[in-house]
Amino acid sequence: MEWIKIRNDNNDNKFYNKYYQTNMNLLDSWLDKLEIENSSRHDNRSSIEYRLNSWLNKILDHPIINKIVCITSGGTIVPLETNMVRYIDNFSTGLRGALSAEYFLRSNYAVLYFHRKGSLLPFLHRLTNQQQNYHREEEKEQQQKCTKEVDSNKLTNTTTTTTTTTTTTTTNNNNNNNNNNNNNNSNQNNIEIFNWFMFNPQDNKLQLKENSVQFLSSIFNEYTMYGQYLFTLDFETIEDYLIGLRWIAKQLEAIHLNRSSRQKQIHLSFYLSAAVSDYYLNREYRPEHKIQTKSMLSTTAKSSDDYLDKSLSTIEDLHLSLQPVPKVMKLLTTLWSPSSYVISFKLETDHRLLLVKAKQSLEMYNPNVIVANLLQTRSKEVWLVFKQNNTQDIIVEHINMENNIDEINKRQIISQEIESILIPRLIQLHEQTIDRTIIK
Repeated sequence: MEWIKIRNDNNDNKFYNKYYQTNMNLLDSWLDKLEIENSSRHDNRSSIEYRLNSWLNKILDHPIINKIVCITSGGTIVPLETNMVRYIDNFSTGLRGALSAEYFLRSNYAVLYFHRKGSLLPFLHRLTNQQQNYHREEEKEQQQKCTKEVDSNKLTNTTTTTTTTTTTTTTNNNNNNNNNNNNNNSNQNNIEIFNWFMFNPQDNKLQLKENSVQFLSSIFNEYTMYGQYLFTLDFETIEDYLIGLRWIAKQLEAIHLNRSSRQKQIHLSFYLSAAVSDYYLNREYRPEHKIQTKSMLSTTAKSSDDYLDKSLSTIEDLHLSLQPVPKVMKLLTTLWSPSSYVISFKLETDHRLLLVKAKQSLEMYNPNVIVANLLQTRSKEVWLVFKQNNTQDIIVEHINMENNIDEINKRQIISQEIESILIPRLIQLHEQTIDRTIIK
């Protein structure tokens, strides 16, 4: 695909705006072509559309919920072959998106959760965390019990005291080692799910252990309350993400525009927390099959139908020429779903660039808010960058866990998740925009 070169010059916005519409049309046409090429990966689209429409109709009929947020979460991958074996991954666990979805649900939003396949999901991700917390409490109780036994033995027998103290120390060291192992390999905890249950082979019955109920009940209680307002869709490749985001945006915009007179006004929002690839390998440049290493290539192949190039046998390094992924946020805000309140993310590792690039993105792509965060401190602080009341004045708000401890205590957030402050503030900004729209 050929792109018109656009100067990124803040002093020449007229030049930029003059040609941007042309590029947007090119981009949307490119996505049309991409969707056709990827149709085999989306042959269940009709089934998904049926399920989504059924869910949306339930939301429309709900007496309280009148806001829908689409949350994108997790990282996209860039295939290096058509029959993909190797790929470039944007690492993201999806924790930000999973936590944020829970806070939106608690605030009477319906959530369409568009996530990387295999990334963390709302509520489900808490199972391992709750289990770890429960085991830590168990260990504390056991250690306290051992300590009391030691103190009791000190009063009666000096020899016994020495022996017991040694045993207790050894036990504590083992527990610490176990904790370290769990921290180093959290996936190992998944196998412990089997320990939550008792199975009786005699009557073929499976029963939840009593101590497991303690850390599962709160999670199941929340999911029972909010699960019906959560709809999940997944993506994997960068193409999946771009095609899926456009499809979702158009589906939601249609609901907003085509509501019947009996239906309430639905307010849409996009919370774009997915880690989207900046570069990709265009389909036309991908080899059909697995990229071969030197040792596997034939230098004597003579068959005309042998797809291996003899010259490749001398190549020791693999050189990739990646193309920039087209930016689609402007399409989202102006074409696909112009009625939506769009929240975007900007992640950097250099603090000197963070706010500069966030402000540039705000001007260039026109989202309502940009959540700027540093890789090193992303779970402790963020900056909100937005324009004040539709003016050109850019506001920057700093949200910091340490500076907002009173707010955390007021909300009784035990885990001290920054999303407990971030999401209510974003909702407040969204509602202010809704109020201004209603007044107009």
